[in-house]
Amino acid sequence: MKEAAKDVILARIRKAIANAPEPPPIPHDFREQDERDRSAILEDFIDRLIDYKAIVKRTDYANLPQTIADTCLQQGVIRLVVATDLPPGGSLPM
Repeated sequence: MKEAAKDVILARIRKAIANAPEPPPIPHDFREQDERDRSAILEDFIDRLIDYKAIVKRTDYANLPQTIADTCLQQGVIRLVVATDLPPGGSLPM
């Protein structure tokens, strides 16, 4: 039976790295929490969204339901999935 191309390639890779040294350990000293001001974090997040060509609309909690409704209407969205644990009335946690 003929060997699959994948098996041949993997065998060549294994042979090529057989005597390679162990890679250095990966440092895990990265930041787990951002200590910056909430507005600075939000601005960075928005900048990244815009870089990915996302449409960003800023609103406050009181106007959130209307902003979502208006955006859905503008985008032709007729069905929207909402998390079951989303607080009612726009009372989202800060």
